[in-house]
This record gives sequence, C-alpha cells and structure tokens, in this order.
Amino acid sequence: MVSLRLSPRIFRIWGPHFMRILCIASALIFLTLSPVHGQPEKQTTEDSDPLTLEEKRIVALLRNKLSDLEAREEEVSLREKELKILHREVEDKLKQMRELRQDLEQTLGEKRRAKKAQVKELSGIYENMNAARAAAAMLSMDRELAIGILSNMRRKLAGEVLDQMPGEDAAEISRDYSNMGGGEPPP
Repeated sequence: MVSLRLSPRIFRIWGPHFMRILCIASALIFLTLSPVHGQPEKQTTEDSDPLTLEEKRIVALLRNKLSDLEAREEEVSLREKELKILHREVEDKLKQMRELRQDLEQTLGEKRRAKKAQVKELSGIYENMNAARAAAAMLSMDRELAIGILSNMRRKLAGEVLDQMPGEDAAEISRDYSNMGGGEPPP
C-alpha cells in the first residue's frame, strides 16, 4: 500500500488533481474487486483478466501520476528544509549586522564627543590668545575646525577674532558657520 504524505502547500497546488485521481483509482479498484450490485459474482479463471485494456492504462497512468506526486512532494519538502536553513542563516547575519551597526554607531558617537571635547579645549586656548594671532592661526587651519573653535568661544572674543581676519575670509567663515548649523564640530 502506498502511503500518502502531503504537505499543505502540495495539497493546495495538487489537491484538486490528486483528489480526482484518487476518486478514479478508488472507483476502478471498487469496480474490479467487488461484484456489481444485484448480479452474481463472475468466476474468473487464470487466463481471463478482470481489467480491460483501457482500465489497465488508466491504472498505470494513475500509478505514474501518484509516483510523480510523491517525487514532487519529496522535492518540495527538501526545498522547504533548505529554505528554512537559509532563512535561519539570513536572520543570524541580520542580527550580527545590527549588532555591528550598533557598535559602529556607539564608536562614532564616542569619537564625535571626543572631537567636540578637543575643539572645546582648543577654543579655551584660543580665547586666551591675542585676537590677531588667533585669527592668523585660524586662517591657516582646516575651515571646519576653525568654525568649531569660533563656535565654542565667547561671542565677544569670536567677534574680535573675526574682526582681525581679512574681509573675504571672515565672510566665508561666517557663511560656512551659518550653513553648518551653528558650529557643530566636524565628525
């Protein structure tokens, strides 16, 4: 006897066809094994075959279809197992990537805070300098660093430093300062 194990997915796809095949096979088996209702049972000899040629063809076709369905079910079952494994691997990789991203964001945050602290410390140093010397030094450094230092200085001292710079440079630094949103030091 053939055991039928169908997954729900296979049954949704092949269910209607399988049910037809099963009904036909059941009817053929019933017709060949049981006597017709109301008629006496026919005696068969070894030479006579209870199935006609057409019935044999249908039974063979049904057996082939059944074996095809079983093979497909096995194939789908294997693919489902592979997909579950791959899904689990993808979930693990996503989890690792999320953890790495959190670590990276934390490291970048720490780096920004350290940079901000350094810029603030530099601002304190530049506040104690002569405004002309501070302006000359800021013109020779990276523009973003100069803006960060100016943004952390007291306003009066920052104004005096800008006043000591040539007009074009002071205007560019002021414009860049306003575009940066008020002196966030560069990352």
